[in-house]
Amino acid sequence: KLFTMRDYIAICKQIMEEEGRFEAEVAEVQAWWSSERFKLTRRPYSARDVVSLRGSLKQSYGSNDMAKKLWRTLKTHQTNGSASRTFGSLDPVQVAMMAKHLDSIYVSGWQCSSTHTSTNEPGPDLADYPYDTPIIADWDLFWRHTATVSFAKLFGGAWAAGWFISRTQSSVTNEMWSLAGKVAVAVEHIIGLSRQRLQFDVMGWRQPWLLVKTLEAELQPSRTLACNGQLKTFSECVTDAIKSMNIGEYEKRRRLNEWMNHSSYDKCLSHEQGREIAERLGLNNLFWDWDMPRTREGFYRFRGSVDAAVVRGRAFAPHADLLWMESASPDLAECTKFAEGVKSMHPEIMLAYNLSPSFNWDASGMTDEQMRDFIPRIAKLGYCWQFITLAGFHADALVTDTFARDYAKRGMLAYVERIQREERKNGVDTLAHQKWSGANYYDRYLKTVQGGISSTAAMGKGVTEEQFKETWSRPGAMDTGGAGTEVVAKSRM
Repeated sequence: KLFTMRDYIAICKQIMEEEGRFEAEVAEVQAWWSSERFKLTRRPYSARDVVSLRGSLKQSYGSNDMAKKLWRTLKTHQTNGSASRTFGSLDPVQVAMMAKHLDSIYVSGWQCSSTHTSTNEPGPDLADYPYDTPIIADWDLFWRHTATVSFAKLFGGAWAAGWFISRTQSSVTNEMWSLAGKVAVAVEHIIGLSRQRLQFDVMGWRQPWLLVKTLEAELQPSRTLACNGQLKTFSECVTDAIKSMNIGEYEKRRRLNEWMNHSSYDKCLSHEQGREIAERLGLNNLFWDWDMPRTREGFYRFRGSVDAAVVRGRAFAPHADLLWMESASPDLAECTKFAEGVKSMHPEIMLAYNLSPSFNWDASGMTDEQMRDFIPRIAKLGYCWQFITLAGFHADALVTDTFARDYAKRGMLAYVERIQREERKNGVDTLAHQKWSGANYYDRYLKTVQGGISSTAAMGKGVTEEQFKETWSRPGAMDTGGAGTEVVAKSRM
């Protein structure tokens, strides 16, 4: 078929309309990026790049609302010098209990993998657990390239408000921070953060995600990248070489001062830049080979320290929303040094801290009062999100172990005293566990499609949970003078 002038004009009009929609979407993305939320964020790509990667069908994500709420919560804490404190949730029961008292929920990747959760969920969806408390998830995928993009989409669809990225470890050695043999990544980590951010932008998440960047722990000499005590940095070699020069003491001090001024952590000199300065100071052909002490696997040696974490934090700050330095023990001095070092260049950056159960807190030298005040003290330094990674794991093990031991000896009295009466006394929702787990909801579902009538309702007449709405006399109870022998079962559901 031959195209007529009318066909040509129609095609041109269609192209112009499509280009107009494209430019309008680009302008919308640019306005979005110019908001207060993104004033600290750096992207290595343009709004046009993002729009060109989008499909024609737009989707909305409930995670946007959670991310917005979490961002507002943490900014409020940052302004007030306080912190959102949370811990690792093991299952929906813990999520529901935590949501009554905490303003954010953390899901530990280690905890999930350790307890063999095969459905990629913190627990069965039948449970009636809160969905309006922001959840931050632990992302243990170690920057595998395509997985970074895929997981960003999957986590978003699962209503995660944000997550932190696995501790800066290399994808070839997946040891977690508390183990030996870790390998820290360099520029690759920034690329991974940008890759993840790009996926968010392409999907058009209007309330941007909270990206929590973790900094590899320092001060752990057992790790693969810890520096041998006999090895020297290039800066140390230059310093030693200047001290050994056959020149006057005044000139020697001048050259040392000049070198120290140029080679401080703030300067972040590359090896090549350092050699150029050393040559200007009279050190030609200075021998220093970073390949000689490389490990059998080919990794370079790296001396971890708070200063090293500060340098990395400054580099990562434009690409993340929170920074976290992992430490070997709870140390207020380290927290202060890291916060001051990063905030000297990025004063508005938010910080996070792992109140790790891997620490032996009793061996930290703190008094009980200092432990109690640790969270608010470092919150004033800017650590506005603080979390105990595996508290759910340890709490679950402790309660089960102590109850099982007592149950083996005292039978049902152990259950009643340790659990049922304590649930009643403290108004814990799970006392009425059938209602808590969603039985009422599915009864309503069934009645809705059956005209409001059902003879098989789970919560109908005869359900055992009716016992918890009664007042009864408990034989053998101590009379306290009044209603001491009477028990009223209370459920807030």
